[in-house]
Amino acid sequence: KVPPVNNTKPPTAIRFPGGEERGIKYWKDVLVETAEWLARNGVLTAARCPIGRGHERHIVHSQSVHPNGRDFITPKTLSNGLILETNISAKQARADAVFLLQQLGQDPAGIELRLP
Repeated sequence: KVPPVNNTKPPTAIRFPGGEERGIKYWKDVLVETAEWLARNGVLTAARCPIGRGHERHIVHSQSVHPNGRDFITPKTLSNGLILETNISAKQARADAVFLLQQLGQDPAGIELRLP
């Protein structure tokens, strides 16, 4: 429920349902760790991809290319081989994590951020 402002300090950790906790260094890590948690738990799979917003941008896909044909600028390969676009602002990182959770039937309210 904490909408980040681009100049605020990032959280120091993210906690998932079941108590798993991961350290956070940058706002984009909120999205990275959320996607990794979904991948590790078998919720985010290639069969569910691509997941994106609109006609121009994928959040995660099996290839590092957006629907408009442009390559991901800062791709991050997840543990299951899917590719996450991490060239995003702090505000977008939070919004994309929430969107990804919702698209995969997960409740974002179950995720906690530890703020500095």
